[in-house]
This record gives sequence, C-alpha cells and structure tokens, in this order.
Amino acid sequence: MIAKFPNGFTDLRLHHLGFVTPNIKSARKIFGAFVNNIGTPSGIFTDVEQKVNVSFFQLSGGPLIELIEPIYDDSPVHRFLSINPSGGFHHIAFEVEDFVSTLKNVKMLGYRRVTSVTTGFEGRSVC
Repeated sequence: MIAKFPNGFTDLRLHHLGFVTPNIKSARKIFGAFVNNIGTPSGIFTDVEQKVNVSFFQLSGGPLIELIEPIYDDSPVHRFLSINPSGGFHHIAFEVEDFVSTLKNVKMLGYRRVTSVTTGFEGRSVC
C-alpha cells in the first residue's frame, strides 16, 4: 500500500501494525487462531536495542503484524504494558524512501516524535 502525501512527503508504504503483549507465545497462538489465513509466524527473536522479544505475521498481500513483548523494565514499551496490562495496539509503521527528509517534513507539519531515532527491525532507522 503506497500513499502520496503533499508538502514534500516521500511515498509512505504501510509496513506493519505493532501490538504489545505481556506474553508473546500466547499472543502468537491467539493471532494465529484469529487470523487463520496469514501463514506461519516468524520465529521469536530478541531486539537487544529495544529490549523486546518480537515476532511477525505476514498478512496475505498486506502489511506485517508485529507482536512485541518487553523483556526489561526500561524497554520502550514497558510503560505501555504497565498502563495496558493485557497489551494492545501500539503503533503503525511506514517505510519511506528518504527517512531524513520525511522527518523534517513531519516536524514542519507540527508532528512530534515520541522516541529518539534508533535502529529497529532489519537494521532500519525508526522513531
């Protein structure tokens, strides 16, 4: 899915929908049963920088579903889980052609980042 935005935005492609969970193994079972045509989930892997365990489901012809389980109290998603103990929808992630220009355009339009730029899944810059 590609969207064209005015004001110099680079093309945005929906990459994934992120859900925080207190237990990634249970969440994989629930998502697998709920969305039965999404195929096999990825394995569970640890993102050391974000201090989370992560697993993905590929939707047929669409974006990924990302399941995120904090593994330390200082994980960026730990606070979300403390407010929402059962977990829930956390974020939408887009891919862009030019990350730096897109950040500048977003800032000029009055949006704000909620985190610093860091390295995420597949070595991508995220914020």
